[in-house]
Amino acid sequence: FDSTCSVMSGPEGWAQFWDFWNEMNSLGVPTCVAIDVEGNQVTPPVLVQVCISTEHGHTDASARSLCLLEIPNSHGLSDDMRRLLHDQRITKIFCDGTSGADRRSLGIEAHHNHADLEDITAYLMGATGVQRGLARILNLAWPQKAVRVTKDQRDKKSVFFFAAIEQGKKPRLKGLDEIPDRIRRYAAMDAWCTMMAYLGLRQVAQHEGKIVPVLMI
Repeated sequence: FDSTCSVMSGPEGWAQFWDFWNEMNSLGVPTCVAIDVEGNQVTPPVLVQVCISTEHGHTDASARSLCLLEIPNSHGLSDDMRRLLHDQRITKIFCDGTSGADRRSLGIEAHHNHADLEDITAYLMGATGVQRGLARILNLAWPQKAVRVTKDQRDKKSVFFFAAIEQGKKPRLKGLDEIPDRIRRYAAMDAWCTMMAYLGLRQVAQHEGKIVPVLMI
C-alpha cells in the first residue's frame, strides 16, 4: 500500500484524481473507482475514501494508485465528489453487501453506475449464507499471494473514532489533521483493498472464462 498508493485530499487531491481519469480516458479505458465510507449511518457520512488505479488492461496489484480522502462539510459532499458519483462513465465499486449503508449515505441510487464486491464474488464463487466481508473477498481474489489479509477484531479504535462523530458524541471533523495518522491510513487502505479485490476478481473471471459485465471495464 505505502509504496504504490498516494493518499491525498482537498483541491490538490481532486486535481490529481481528474488527471488520473483523463489519463485513462485518453487511452479509451473505461474508469472504475473503489469507494469506502466511514460513519455511514448519517448523510452525508463522516469520511469518504475513493481509490483510483492507473492499471490499464493488466491485473497488477502494484499498479500506481491514488486514494482521495474527503470530509463532507455542513453543505454535504464537494462538487467534485458529486460529479464523480453521478458520472455514468465511472463505475463505482463498493463492498457494501445487502445493507447498502455506504451507498445510501452518499445518495447512490439504483440507476447510478455502481457494483458491489459481494455480488461479484457470489456470482463467481457461489452465494453464502452470510456476507464474506472485504478481507475474505480480497484473499479469494488473490489466492496465490503469500500474505493473507485479516481483520483484527480486537482493534476497534477506528470504529469507535468514527462512531463517536456519527452519533453526535463528538463534533464533525473540519480537517484530516483531526484524524490520527493510524486511523487515517486504515481508512485509506479500506478503499485501496476494495480496488485490489476488484482487480483480482477480474483476473479470476478471465481465468475461468466467465463474463461479468462490470468486470469487463
